[in-house]
Amino acid sequence: MSQTAAQLVAALRRGRGEAAAEVTVLADRPDGTVVRCGHVVAKAHPPGTDPAELAVRLGVAAHPRCAEILLPPVDDGMAALPDGRRVTLWPYGEPVAPDAPEA
Repeated sequence: MSQTAAQLVAALRRGRGEAAAEVTVLADRPDGTVVRCGHVVAKAHPPGTDPAELAVRLGVAAHPRCAEILLPPVDDGMAALPDGRRVTLWPYGEPVAPDAPEA
């Protein structure tokens, strides 16, 4: 597990108030690290992600007109890991299969 994934796991456990909660690393790549704890997923965005641009993307995902298309973020706030990477929280949902994006 990378340092980013370990920091994200610790932050998610603290945020949910469950120090011993089971956490699963779903992706651990330079372009994004994603971990799941129950029904919540935390994503550490790539280093250098522009906070203003990320806020716009969060706003679009949270807009009621996108409710049938996108999962809204759990909240519209953005935390940051010690290395400065922005973190967003999302409800866990079934991922779209790369070979069936129309599904």
